[in-house]
Amino acid sequence: MKQAHDSTMARRAAAWGLAAGLLAGCGGGADDEAQADPALAAAYADTLSYCGATEPTGGAAEEGGYAQSWPSYYGNPSYDTSVVVSPRGAEPLDPIALRIQAHDYRGVSGPIIGPGAFDLAWKMGVVLGARLPARAAACVVSLGKLVPATTILPGMTQPVGQMLDWRSKWEARVDMRGLPGAVIDGFEFVSTFGQAGGLVAFIEPKARLAASQGASICRRAAAAGGWDCVAASAAGSADGAYWTFTRSGVQAGIYVLVAPAT
Repeated sequence: MKQAHDSTMARRAAAWGLAAGLLAGCGGGADDEAQADPALAAAYADTLSYCGATEPTGGAAEEGGYAQSWPSYYGNPSYDTSVVVSPRGAEPLDPIALRIQAHDYRGVSGPIIGPGAFDLAWKMGVVLGARLPARAAACVVSLGKLVPATTILPGMTQPVGQMLDWRSKWEARVDMRGLPGAVIDGFEFVSTFGQAGGLVAFIEPKARLAASQGASICRRAAAAGGWDCVAASAAGSADGAYWTFTRSGVQAGIYVLVAPAT
């Protein structure tokens, strides 16, 4: 496991800022009753474990403090995460962005060599604008997990490449049927809290998605069931190279960006 700050944050702050700039923080503080809630305590421990996070220490563990990390996992499977934890609650001055690498998986099937089409500027995740309650733990996790290919090519003794496997905390194999087009990429949002004022965001290049019309962001609740799709709001980056697609409201579950059917 590797933990490191995302170096493209500074280089592409303007693109992600299109989403973060739409949010404003609101008041609130730590909730002592929440600290004593055994159900919340169990959910907090489970979320920390799934997100690959540890409870922070020092100032981040005090009231008003929080910690962010960006673990990446390589092996079987390989995937990225972005995590925030606040043991006693906090009121961040600026929106908190949980974002990971985005890809374009349209047309990918069978063994693939590498992670599919991507660029370091392509991102996906959530922007949290409201306060963090006590025992707040949340992460964005790649929905597309890369697992070693099982096919052995002629003349080879070891599997070559990787397979794309759509899986989540709640479903061993996510059912992609019923979506209004082709899935570009997606993520899980696993959390002990919801954010009615938050935003779901995807940054994708105009070179691969020339028009924003028809793009959807679809959500699948943690309890599974069907897909809830809405037309994505879109804004272009200052350099004209990227779209920032957004959807209001952030709740635990799966989110995917869907390109219109052609």
